[in-house]
Amino acid sequence: ALIAVFFGYSLSISRLVGREYWARQHSQALLEQRARELETLSRTDALTQIPNRLKFQESLKVAWRDARRRQEPLAVAMIDLDYFKNINDSHGHPFGDICLQAAAKGLASILRRPGDMVARFGGEEFVVLMPNTDEAGALLVAQAMLDKIKQTYISQDGHSVLLSCSIGVSAQIPDHETPADILVKEADAALYVAKQAGRGRFLPYRSPDAVQEDACTPAEQAPFTAAA
Repeated sequence: ALIAVFFGYSLSISRLVGREYWARQHSQALLEQRARELETLSRTDALTQIPNRLKFQESLKVAWRDARRRQEPLAVAMIDLDYFKNINDSHGHPFGDICLQAAAKGLASILRRPGDMVARFGGEEFVVLMPNTDEAGALLVAQAMLDKIKQTYISQDGHSVLLSCSIGVSAQIPDHETPADILVKEADAALYVAKQAGRGRFLPYRSPDAVQEDACTPAEQAPFTAAA
């Protein structure tokens, strides 16, 4: 009888311990899932639902390190919606938000490779990360994105606008002496020149003492096809 009681007691204890163990495992799994969800949210732009600046900066560091190890080119494009302040002032910020969402969706639709990324950099600026892409390839993507944005017509509640953008591009093979954010600085410098040149165009980065003879105005974009 004592042996039976002992085994019965041991069985009940093992069941209790087992239930507690699996409950703890389930709780841990839920916590880990929630942590992953929060991490994803912290790296996603709330308005456009594309990666945010933090996610881009993290991805740029990884892509720069990988490209340096493989001695492959890495490219970045900075994109700014033209006259966006006028859109907000004339049509209101809610309509401006709709424009940002449409622009993000259009830009993301151009990218085909898993490693490519478009992120919201801030305000009406977007940034594109293109691993294993040289300047010529990045310019192909830039034209495709320029064309996509220029075809984006938005109309809602009596407000309508046809979007436009300017793009700056930088590409290089990383080395050990140059920081990863040089691509962002160069692409942003090229973007500034593109906007100064009249907007609605894309430009590759050139050093300040170089002549910007390869400005890609809409009339000069024939060599770069959106098929890429």
